[in-house]
Amino acid sequence: MNILEEKFNEPELEDCFVVDIEVEGNSKLRVFIDSEKGVGFSQCRKISRFLEEKIEEGNLMKPNYLLEVSSPGVD
Repeated sequence: MNILEEKFNEPELEDCFVVDIEVEGNSKLRVFIDSEKGVGFSQCRKISRFLEEKIEEGNLMKPNYLLEVSSPGVD
């Protein structure tokens, strides 16, 4: 997902990478991220808010879409 490469340039996110992306039509998007140091809730939240902005700017999903950003190690 090239959109995330822009966000991964930020200092707090620079070691993050996409593990998997699941798309169900244009109503559900799941993004799984990870890093060598592990990913915390605040990092997932930053990615989620960034993606929400991009989705809404580009009208890329239905109005009531579901976006999930998570990592294997997040509590």
